[in-house]
Amino acid sequence: MTPAGRQRYLELLLRHLAAQRGSFDEWHLWMNTQVPEDIQYMQGLADKHDWIRVVTHPDSRPGDGNFNIHRFFQYAADPECVYLRLDDDIVWLEPGFVETMFAFRVANPQYFLTFGNIINNAVIAHVHERMGKVWSSQGRVSYQCMCPVGWNNGPFAQDLHDAFLAAIDAGTYGAWHFDLWKLYHYERVSINAVAWLGSEFEAFGGAVGADEEAWLTTTKPVDLQKMNAVCGNALCVHYAFHTQRPHLETTDVLARYDAVAPRNAPAPRGKRVGKKATKADKETR
Repeated sequence: MTPAGRQRYLELLLRHLAAQRGSFDEWHLWMNTQVPEDIQYMQGLADKHDWIRVVTHPDSRPGDGNFNIHRFFQYAADPECVYLRLDDDIVWLEPGFVETMFAFRVANPQYFLTFGNIINNAVIAHVHERMGKVWSSQGRVSYQCMCPVGWNNGPFAQDLHDAFLAAIDAGTYGAWHFDLWKLYHYERVSINAVAWLGSEFEAFGGAVGADEEAWLTTTKPVDLQKMNAVCGNALCVHYAFHTQRPHLETTDVLARYDAVAPRNAPAPRGKRVGKKATKADKETR
């Protein structure tokens, strides 16, 4: 599912998900906008594709922005399902990303949330920097969700995207993979791409706190004493935080991701680890 509203980004995410169509059952767009043109675009997607659904909530207040999203999690707590949440400005997915995320999620029920290896996510950017994959004149990225460099600095985001786009062009982006990264200290991490088990969320009815990010990454994991973890071999790209967007909008970064996005017809659905858990999957929980 995607808390959705911005057509210009959704168009890219759609192309990537269509290319990986064989790995999931449905894509739910959680209506989180008041912009008529974006609403019309999302409804048009649902009309055109039987695997896309627009989901509304009776108490939804899109004007609340991120503080509206928590209301939708009650629709993502089916014990027979595995869920993957992608922000609407995820603009690139590694081939096989969806399958890898679902397989990792099912195989690791000991974690509350499992994250993708997200390009442009301050905590994960700190890991990439320690790996030597990105260097910026803007300074070092601290191991903090809202790092002044990794979250609040547009030129840094451009340097990061430039480095990763160069890896895409060279076919070397696999070097940005890393081993499982455990969030031992219940660190707050931006939830641009995360997966969970419906059976886990069923236990509390999907009732997530209004500050969904803090609640999902710190409050609830501490309560359950179940840490989160990052799947290091599932790469995706998050375009921009609101703090970075004014600068990035003056660059060609988005156009360059458009240029490398899939343009082929959707892949056929096949056998996959996705929405419906198998008997073997349930036995591992």
